Amino acid sequence: MKNTKMKAMVRIAGLIALVAVIGFSMAACKDGGDDGGEKNPPIVGSWGSVVGVFTFNNDGTATMVAHDSTIINYTWSISGNEITTITVPAGFSETREFSISGNILTYKSTTWTRQ
Repeated sequence: MKNTKMKAMVRIAGLIALVAVIGFSMAACKDGGDDGGEKNPPIVGSWGSVVGVFTFNNDGTATMVAHDSTIINYTWSISGNEITTITVPAGFSETREFSISGNILTYKSTTWTRQ
């Protein structure tokens, strides 16, 4: 009888430990998904310049339509003040600093205005 009570106590202690580990794991996760960023980052939208129009979508895709009608598709992600773009399907990756002030985006040494 003593052995049965001890087994039950060990099971309960194990269950409590498991619940605690799961709870701490969940508390360590960031809110807002696995992208680690904002739900609607300020760069999302269309930006025009002398080069063409760059559109950043909330799903991490982007399209640049040059004034000569060349279209380039990208995926993008942001870390701090750097944006990484990867061309689709070629896979050319580029990371550059960017900044947004009001309706002005500075990226690739070019000033883009929100459309």
